[in-house]
Amino acid sequence: MSLLNFPILAALVFAIAAIVGCSSPSKPNIELRKQNAGLRADVASLKMAHESDVATIRRLEAGATTVPVLPHERVSKLFTAH
Repeated sequence: MSLLNFPILAALVFAIAAIVGCSSPSKPNIELRKQNAGLRADVASLKMAHESDVATIRRLEAGATTVPVLPHERVSKLFTAH
């Protein structure tokens, strides 16, 4: 290939890339991205709610009572024999 054809070839490759890359986004892809963003927001909200619930449980377990109460971790380790 000669050096004279290189600029023409480069321009042709650039033109093809521009034509292929400049098409409009597909509607199903846009809807999928919206759905994905919504689901990610839902997961983040549920994670925050779970962390809040865990903190509330810990706070309630740590509260002073008249009768000693085992923490959930110790209760889960208990077993019974028949």
